[in-house]
Amino acid sequence: MVELTDIQKKIRASLIIAISNNYPQKVQGIFDNNECDNIQAVLNHEGIGAGYKDNFLDFAIIGLDAKVKTQGKIGKNVKIIKQIWKVANQEIRDFMCCRAIDSFQR
Repeated sequence: MVELTDIQKKIRASLIIAISNNYPQKVQGIFDNNECDNIQAVLNHEGIGAGYKDNFLDFAIIGLDAKVKTQGKIGKNVKIIKQIWKVANQEIRDFMCCRAIDSFQR
C-alpha cells in the first residue's frame, strides 16, 4: 500500500471526522478545497483505521448501515455517500460495485 503524504493524512483525518459526525457540508468543503490528486489518493487508500480495511466509500456505507440499525432513519449519511461517489474515480466505484454483487451472491 502506498503511504499518504502529510497533506493527504490531514485530508484523511478531516474526512474521518466529518463522515463520523455526519457533516456533509464539511465533506463537501474538504473536496472543494483540496487538489483532485490528493482526494483520489485518500479515497483509494485502504485501511481507514479502527478495523476498517476498506476505503472511505465503504466507511460511509458502514456508517449508514449502523445509523439505520440504531436510529431507524437514514439521515445525512446518504448525502455523504453521494458526495464521495461523485468525486470517486472509476476504480473505487468498480470496487464497491463488485463488493455489492459478491454480498448478494452469498
